[in-house]
Amino acid sequence: MDQARGVLAEAHRTGETVILDSPVGAAGWQGIGWWQHLIARLEAEFPGTAFDAVLDCGDQPGLALAALRAGVKALRVTANDQTLAKLADIAARTGAVLDCADPSARGSTGTARPHPFPPSNAREIS
Repeated sequence: MDQARGVLAEAHRTGETVILDSPVGAAGWQGIGWWQHLIARLEAEFPGTAFDAVLDCGDQPGLALAALRAGVKALRVTANDQTLAKLADIAARTGAVLDCADPSARGSTGTARPHPFPPSNAREIS
């Protein structure tokens, strides 16, 4: 959380829009509600600072569907192409985004990166 705050403080200072990535598989082991609470706290602490937050659902498409139902607006999941296409369609219909950036570029702790989703520019946040 402290690293996310540091990244958002810098983004606020520079006007840069960043993406906060959850740790890989966080939807399964920390939970969707945890992520939503964390993002709500950061939004309250940094009003007017532009950032997106991507929840990683690991290799569990069911968690991705649950996250979409819960209102998560950006998520990532590892799945076959057919499943990804279906999830991307559902995400688009709910106003959400399915991020296809390579999670292996982030490691296991989460990252912050500038738009649009370039994993090569990732910075650790957790």
